[in-house]
Parts: sequence; structure tokens; C-alpha cells
Amino acid sequence: LRLSHEVGESSVLDLPETGSLRSGDIEAVWLRRPGRLDVSGLVPDAHLEFVTREWRDCLWGWLDGLDARMVSPLAAQERATKPRQLDAARAAGLRVPRTNDVDTWRDFVARFDGEVIHKTLTQTRLMMMQTLPCGSGDEAFLDSLAVSPVILQERIRGPRDVRLTIIGSEVFGAVMRTPPDVADCRLVLGSSYEVWQVPTGTESQLLDMMERLGLVFGTVDLKIAADGEP
Repeated sequence: LRLSHEVGESSVLDLPETGSLRSGDIEAVWLRRPGRLDVSGLVPDAHLEFVTREWRDCLWGWLDGLDARMVSPLAAQERATKPRQLDAARAAGLRVPRTNDVDTWRDFVARFDGEVIHKTLTQTRLMMMQTLPCGSGDEAFLDSLAVSPVILQERIRGPRDVRLTIIGSEVFGAVMRTPPDVADCRLVLGSSYEVWQVPTGTESQLLDMMERLGLVFGTVDLKIAADGEP
């Protein structure tokens, strides 16, 4: 594609298959997990970070300047990191497991008798980073925490997992039954889902959380605990 952007004027985006698109004709933009342009192999490695940043500022600046509905705003997506998501969920009244307590790693795991999971803050482009239960072998990686942080959470066990899709003010729920030894329901392939009627109170809390994050669209994972609380 080719972008011609004149400040204060209508920009033109040339698309190979559909022709030209003027910025004034764009009413809405769907941006799902915005990535970055890959220019590797086109410029020397020493300039790779600079050129990638140039493209990001060019494209994101153009998108932010459009008089169009953004699903969701770029800045809001960038700020919606996992720590901030958890803070927003707690502030909205949703139950959040104990996360990254001030204890050391060993003390945290011992407090919950080993019932702790760990997960990454982001995903890589090449593979899915799954949620895993903490095991004795993980102690070998303790020194690595100084290089890259990690999320430690109290493990919540329960018979069901819920996948929610939130679009505007509407919340759609799908529930699946989860084997007791599975820490990440996304890895249970071939499972059947049923419609989950979101309780009114939970729906209000979810929409409150989304408003705090400034997001129009999002997906949320809930574990239904043994006592039935999401």
C-alpha cells in the first residue's frame, strides 16, 4: 500500500486490490492488536529500529487523525497492559486472584501451597505463550526475573471457563467445561461451548472495566470458581 498524507488535507491510501481510499470517506476503523511493519531485510540492521519507528509514527499518526470511529483507539490499546487490566477489573468490583505479591517468588508459591500459575505480560509473534502452573523446575529460572518480568497469580480451580466478547455495550458469553488439571483453557482443543448468560452484576462490572480502559472492543477470560463466583 501507499499512503500520501498532506497535513490539513484529505489523505489518500492506495490499496493494491481495491484502489484509492480517501481519509474523508472512512467512517470506522477496526484495529485488532495492531502490529508493526516488518522492514527486516530491506534496511541494515543498525537502522531497523529507526525505520520501524518512523513507519509506526507515520501510520499511527494518520490513523489517530482520522475523523472516524476507532475500534479501539490506538492509545487505549497501547495502555491496556495486563497489569492495568487487572487494576481496572479490581476497581470495577470483579474478583481478581492474588497477583505478584510483595513476597519473594518462593514465599508466594509456599503461601498458596504451590497453587500458583505464571504467565507472560505480552505475546511473541512466533508462538503462543501459555499460562502454566508453577513447578519445582521453575526455580532454575529465578535469576531470569531480573531480565524479564513475569505475572505470578494464585491459581483458581473450578469446573468451567468463560470466554467473553464485549462490543460496545453488549457482552456475549460462551462457557466450556474444563478438565481439573488444565491451567490454560485455550489449549483444550475441540471442546464444545455453550451460551453463558452473563449475570447483570457481572455485566455492569465488565462494562465499567472497559470504560476505565477506554476500549470499545475486548475479549475477557473468566474462571468460574468452585463456589460459582466468576
